[in-house]
Amino acid sequence: MSLYIRHQRRKGSGHSSESVPSVMFSTDGKYLASGGMDSTVRLWDVKSGDCIRILTGHDGPVKCVAFSFRGDQIASRGDDYTVKLWNMETGECCHTLAGHDDKVDSAVYSQNGSQLASGSYDYTVRLWIVETGECSHILIGHKDDVTKVVYSPQGEQIASASYDKTVRLWNVATGECCHVLIALTQSPGYAHSVTYSPRGGQVAFAEANRIWLWNVETGVLLHVLNGHSSWVHSITYSPQGDLIASSSYDRPCEYGMRRLELAVRF
Repeated sequence: MSLYIRHQRRKGSGHSSESVPSVMFSTDGKYLASGGMDSTVRLWDVKSGDCIRILTGHDGPVKCVAFSFRGDQIASRGDDYTVKLWNMETGECCHTLAGHDDKVDSAVYSQNGSQLASGSYDYTVRLWIVETGECSHILIGHKDDVTKVVYSPQGEQIASASYDKTVRLWNVATGECCHVLIALTQSPGYAHSVTYSPRGGQVAFAEANRIWLWNVETGVLLHVLNGHSSWVHSITYSPQGDLIASSSYDRPCEYGMRRLELAVRF
């Protein structure tokens, strides 16, 4: 896969490997970060299409990049079991977050940029203090690989999805598990995509070809959305919280939250 930002990438400026697993825009839309199978992170100027920095240091493919909400830092996670934090202005590595015993599959900043959460194939979620690079909490409870971590809109809670068919909700301040949300199914699927509603009152996660909706405060299952014939790959709420869009290996769907029925198929 080649990387395009309005312009075709400049010859000699792109990743040395054709595969680029992850890209993300900065919050102001001026820059784009890409993580490559060549173990590098590259920072691109969106307007010109030029590669302005090449960040090196990972020992293995870089499969996830994330900008902090303030746009002053980039996090990258690699197959070397680490997450690296990079200074946006200088390109220097501020911290290497080491401690996981297996690959890190997901890394995300808190809304205020003071904390970062990482989920790993070692079955744990770790919370890191961005300023110091120290691990503040190790969240233990999953029985299989952690595939996704997300912060609630208020930043007080984290949801983690796992191959064990559960999503766990964690208190950020204490590291305690608030609820364990279990997909009650015998299918071979696993929880691989999770998201909060805009107001934070609901959490949705995808498992096999279904979407499960839960009440965050009580941990009670609200609805199971069917409609896909193949695995659901990604889900997201609309900004108003009245729709959920989902993508699958069959085709995308849109679910109306008020009637909780399949609204549009496109």
